Amino acid sequence: MDYDKYKLVRDKIPALVKADNLIDEQQVCDRVLDKSTYLMFLSRKLKEEVAELDEALAHGCQDAIENELADVHEVLVALSDAYRCRDVVDLACEKASRLGGFYQGHILKIG
Repeated sequence: MDYDKYKLVRDKIPALVKADNLIDEQQVCDRVLDKSTYLMFLSRKLKEEVAELDEALAHGCQDAIENELADVHEVLVALSDAYRCRDVVDLACEKASRLGGFYQGHILKIG
């Protein structure tokens, strides 16, 4: 299978596009065959969603920013599940408690 011709989509998308006859039935691949391939697609999806978030941020459209943040979040949750990580939200809270967040705009010179 030429993976460059496919992209990971949300779980309900294949059924939706089939039901609405939006694309040819042969274009829908219902499952990724193995875990390593799935992880590769998740990594690719994260890059795609972050690029779309960057574009939304550049245009300053609040609705687009919120939607892209939701997409990035969903991919991060899927990655966390795929790697059997402990709850990332709990870990983020622990790190924020110990180190703070990224809300005050502190920067350090590097290099």
